[in-house]
Amino acid sequence: MQPALTLYASSLFYKSGFNDGDFPDELMDWLPDHAGWSEPETYYAADRDIWDRALERLVREHLLPVLAPAEVEIEVVDSCHNPVRARTYGGRDVTLCWSGALPPPQVDISVGVPFARVAEVLREVMDEGGAVRSPAP
Repeated sequence: MQPALTLYASSLFYKSGFNDGDFPDELMDWLPDHAGWSEPETYYAADRDIWDRALERLVREHLLPVLAPAEVEIEVVDSCHNPVRARTYGGRDVTLCWSGALPPPQVDISVGVPFARVAEVLREVMDEGGAVRSPAP
């Protein structure tokens, strides 16, 4: 079975979600041997936005579709923490959940994205360059 990155819906509601926005160690270890990347940490260290943009794309492509029919609006925030957060869930503003001021919705849904697909998205993001950010509250 191929290793996969697990995206938890609950991460959308926390500042510390999605591994606090950090590049997953398991993926970092997997890339050199399976995707032909030597020293992937140098890519991440040079431009943290690479992971932020890849994570946003993975959430949009893989996690949001399984949350349907719940209406979820995400926002990408400029933060040293989780960059991909829910702005609304089911029509309700959930931004106060980010700081813990309100309890988050109970959403027990996750999706696994094969590391090979994650590597493809990382490559696409690096090829595209550029990033657009919203300020973090």
